[in-house]
Order: sequence, then structure tokens, then C-alpha cells
Amino acid sequence: QHHGAILSFGANDEVSLTHVHNTGILLNSTNVIQFNDASQFINAPSNAILDINATDEIELNATLVDVNANLDVSGTVTATGTSVFASLDISGDIDVDGTANLDIVDIDGAVDMASTLTVAGQATFADGSAGAPSISNTGDVNAGLFFSAADVMSFSAGAVSYTHLRAHE
Repeated sequence: QHHGAILSFGANDEVSLTHVHNTGILLNSTNVIQFNDASQFINAPSNAILDINATDEIELNATLVDVNANLDVSGTVTATGTSVFASLDISGDIDVDGTANLDIVDIDGAVDMASTLTVAGQATFADGSAGAPSISNTGDVNAGLFFSAADVMSFSAGAVSYTHLRAHE
């Protein structure tokens, strides 16, 4: 019944809960709070780390989960619904549907690529704002847009088009 009250557990009082005035309770040292068995627990192995451990799954149910930190994910990320990123830096491959083909990638903003973009199918570049969309090459003068036989590039809603024809044999 006082601030700083301590409840001790164990033959040597090795585990304790301390009342922290106007804050809550404090579990001492690096001890853990276990759920069901020893494989599911919450603990703080240091003063800067909090671990939540489970054998199979940790489930968060809420209207919104607000994470204010960098994420380091070593497994698979599965998102259902819309994912919105203010900035996205991808250093590996993009796989949308489990195949090597992209279904739909809708990008509203600038795309800066240091490598090659290969599109098998149709790529549409549209811009509803005051400026016209553009594709530019500021790198190697030998690099550029490459077309296979019968590929078509259209400008201004089809008013002008370029059709690549096979070279004479």
C-alpha cells in the first residue's frame, strides 16, 4: 500500500515486481513474463530492446497499427489490401504474383532506375497533370529504348506512332 512496493517471488527473491509511482509495475532484470509455456514470452534482454517471442504466430488485432521505426523483415511479407508507400527503395527483384511476370504496378511519381526495366507486354505512361510524361536517357549514349520486330510506340493518344520493322536480311 505504498509507492515503490515490491512483490518478490522465488526462494531467493530472484524475480520481483516493483510498483513505479504513477507509471505501472516493473519486472526486474532480464526476467520474462511467460504465456502457456517457456517458448512464448515477453522480456527485455537489455535496456534498449524488448522481445516478444512466440512459437508460431504473434497476432495484432486493431483498426490501425502505427509503427514508428525501421522494419527489418527476414521472412515473407504478405499484405492484403492496399499498401501505400511515401518512398520505396527496392534493391532486389519484384515478384507480384509468384511468377516472373508483373501483373499491374501503378506508380504515381518519379521512378529512378540504375539498371534495366524489361516489360513483356504493354507499358503505359500517362500523366493527368500540366506536364507531359517523359522517358529520358541521361546515361550512356549507346543506351536507350530497344524494340523487337513489330513493337509499337504511340504518342498523343495514338496520333503519332513508331513501329519497329525488322532489318532487311
